[in-house]
Amino acid sequence: MADFVTLSCPNCGGKLEITSDVERFACAYCGQEQLVNRGRGIVTLKPVLDQLTSVKQSVERNVEASERVANELALQRIRKEKAEAEVALEATLQPIRKQSSSATSNLGWGIILIVLGVIVFVGNLSNNAGNALVFLIIALPIGGLLYYSSQEQLTKLKKQEELARAPLLELQKQEQEILARLKQTT
Repeated sequence: MADFVTLSCPNCGGKLEITSDVERFACAYCGQEQLVNRGRGIVTLKPVLDQLTSVKQSVERNVEASERVANELALQRIRKEKAEAEVALEATLQPIRKQSSSATSNLGWGIILIVLGVIVFVGNLSNNAGNALVFLIIALPIGGLLYYSSQEQLTKLKKQEELARAPLLELQKQEQEILARLKQTT
């Protein structure tokens, strides 16, 4: 005859007969899984769900710690990439700045020629209108050409600068997102 202990199910109160060789079982009445704890002559039951809750909490802590480490590593990588992107950006911006400076200078000369042509023409209408008209005919197209071509060049250079800055801006955005996630986990 097998040794057994009679206990009540902690979940439904049903009568259970536990033999000495059983370590885990499901209640015949409610189906709740139980672990059998034996120690110092005492037999108790502990629902498997309690064990799962403990395991779940441990897993959640490990996941949070893993996410934090992953975010910290990603932050280090992004900061390194950001530093490299800043160096590359500076190298890209130097020629753009030189071209912008030249285009701005040409823009100014275009405005000066246009204004000067108008001033000479208006100022010499009564004295020597023919020479003033010739100067105006020469100054306006050249000034206009300088002005409008410089405007186009400045617009293109601004777009080039924006494109050059885009990778760094993306890295800065990613850095802020990671910092926000790290702040949430502390």
